[in-house]
Amino acid sequence: ESGKIATSPDGNTWTQTATTGGVLYRVVVSESQKLIIASGDPQSSGSSIVYSSDGLTWSEAVGSAVSTDIQGLCYSKSLNLYLAVGGSKVLLYSSNGTEWQQLALIDDGQVAKSAIYSELTGKFIICDSGGRIYFASGLEQFAEAATPSFGSTQINDFAESGSVIIAVGNSGKIAYSTDGNTWTQAATPSVGSDSVRGCSWCEEIQRFVAVGDSGKIA
Repeated sequence: ESGKIATSPDGNTWTQTATTGGVLYRVVVSESQKLIIASGDPQSSGSSIVYSSDGLTWSEAVGSAVSTDIQGLCYSKSLNLYLAVGGSKVLLYSSNGTEWQQLALIDDGQVAKSAIYSELTGKFIICDSGGRIYFASGLEQFAEAATPSFGSTQINDFAESGSVIIAVGNSGKIAYSTDGNTWTQAATPSVGSDSVRGCSWCEEIQRFVAVGDSGKIA
């Protein structure tokens, strides 16, 4: 909230480094470019994407369409491309993180919630508030997944291990896929009807971790 940004060297002690205004939802790091990108609601001056090379000093990204809320953000190291998605299914891309251009809209009235670049499939994958999943190689036309398996339930986030991609959403739903096109609901998501808000793959423990409403962790 309020666009606050904090950094930590150990995960225990945090220091606020900036306040950009608005609300920030996502952050990605490009090690090759030594750049940190954060996205969210538009700031007071209209930009919804900010970037930094040190986590301390932040600047606003420029482009023709960075004035809408950006709820999903990802980076492809192999393609050297950032993809940002948000309100009205706006799709933005950048090769340097500081200047952004708009792709054609997927105009279906839904809000894009999250994006991931899948190293497993070599595709960008995005999801929306209406339970749909789309995928594309590079920046070509996005195709709708044949069996997203969420019905009309909002999808909130993605994560990927070396062998499978997962998607998490409202009403306790978790699904998995190996190609981004066919998705299967998990047999035992274990969170009841609480919405699952975020997920990640932890290489050290070889497990997916999902978090959601009512403080649930699975």
